[in-house]
Amino acid sequence: MAAMSKDMDPVYRISIIPRGGSLGHTSLPPEKDRYNESRTRLLSLISTMLGGRAAEELIFNEFTIGASSDIERATSLARKMVTEFGMSSLGPISFDGHHGSYFLAKELGEGPLYSEETSAKIDKEIKSIIDNSYQKALAILKSHKRILDEVSERLLEKETIDSTEFNDILKMSLWKK
Repeated sequence: MAAMSKDMDPVYRISIIPRGGSLGHTSLPPEKDRYNESRTRLLSLISTMLGGRAAEELIFNEFTIGASSDIERATSLARKMVTEFGMSSLGPISFDGHHGSYFLAKELGEGPLYSEETSAKIDKEIKSIIDNSYQKALAILKSHKRILDEVSERLLEKETIDSTEFNDILKMSLWKK
């Protein structure tokens, strides 16, 4: 996903060795320091995070809990795009008040910072970002299934591949097309 998505850092390593709570991971260390993020890059990050779930659907026509952490992170980023960054059709407005104090206020019994109608609009925007990003992930994986298959086969053989090996697979798969 990262290799085929706009504004993403290059793949450094891919592993299917479980560590911590992860069943595997793709490492994408930043190529350069970033002090700002564009909407395009954030949407690419979300699509990349949803790539594992999309691959489950594409290959197995089934879902597992393996992508739950990525789904949580993608949803959190989509929520920030809508409530903090003004990156939705709701416009350049912050719905988050004092950086998430809504949840603290709710625990203390105070009223919400915005109406139920606005809350529903926020939820709809978040869902739209997630749904569109997921569909983008599915489309990318479908159009580059050969690469997905090659990477999967190599990972089953070796468990971990580095950037050089990954880029070789990309070049060979794209050349065969």
